[in-house]
Amino acid sequence: MGVSVRVSVIKNNKIENIILPENIEGSYWITDTDSNDIKTNLICIEADNGKWKLVSNRDVFVYANNMNQPYAYLTVGSFCYVKNSINHINIHNSKINN
Repeated sequence: MGVSVRVSVIKNNKIENIILPENIEGSYWITDTDSNDIKTNLICIEADNGKWKLVSNRDVFVYANNMNQPYAYLTVGSFCYVKNSINHINIHNSKINN
């Protein structure tokens, strides 16, 4: 049996979960909903050589080692931090046994 990954997006007032499939392929967007209930794409998760990778874009960055990074690989049990000009968002990754 494979392992799916739960990506928990932790914001000030809520936690949203995304379940990535056990077959690592394709791409998925972490979205954000503003106070007017308008949903926008925040940051992308892409498959890269058998690993999930969180990819920065022109508006939202992976933040590590006190600087913006172009990407970060998702590791089960770890936290990633992303930020834009307004918010800092924590992303936690955990496994789901199928």
